Amino acid sequence: CGALWSIIDDSIDRKKDVVDSGAIDAVVCTMVMHPTTVSTLIKACGVFSNLSAEGPLAEAIANAQGVSVVSDAMRNNGSSIAFLEIGCMILRNIVVQYPEYAQEASMAISPLIDAMREHITATSFQQAACNLLWVLAAEAESCQSKILALDGISVLMQCLEQNSHDAKVQEAALGAFNQ
Repeated sequence: CGALWSIIDDSIDRKKDVVDSGAIDAVVCTMVMHPTTVSTLIKACGVFSNLSAEGPLAEAIANAQGVSVVSDAMRNNGSSIAFLEIGCMILRNIVVQYPEYAQEASMAISPLIDAMREHITATSFQQAACNLLWVLAAEAESCQSKILALDGISVLMQCLEQNSHDAKVQEAALGAFNQ
C-alpha cells in the first residue's frame, strides 16, 4: 500500500490506472486481512485518502464497501490518532461528495469523540475530526443525535477552548458545533 500511495500521489492519470488495475479491492482486502496492524492501515488509508479527493474514485471506494471497512477499522484502532486522522479525511471526502454514505460512516463517531477527548491539543487530528463531524452532522440527523448522545458538544467546546490559537481547528470545530 505504501508503494501505491507514492505512485498515485500527484497524477490523476496514475490514480485512474491504479484503480482500473484493481487497487481499491486490494486495499479493502488488505484492511480486512490486517484489521489491527496500524502501520498497514495507515498506508492503506493513505491510498484511499489520495483517491477519495476525486469524485468518481471516491464513489468507487464507497461502492467497494470502503466506508464500512474504514469506519470499522477506526472503531478497532481508536488509540492511534494518526490512523484516525487519515480515516477522517477519507470519510469526509466521500460523504461530502456522496451524502448517502453518512449513516455508514457514523460507525466512526464514537471512537472519534473518545480520541478527541484524550488528545484535545493534537491540532491536526482535531481539525480532521471536527471536519468529519461537521459533514456527518450536516448530512444526517441520526449523526447529529449520535454526536449529542456521546456528549460531542462538550468535546467540541473543549476543542475550541484548548485550540484557540489555531484558526483551522476553530473553523472546523465551529462548523461541527453549529450543525
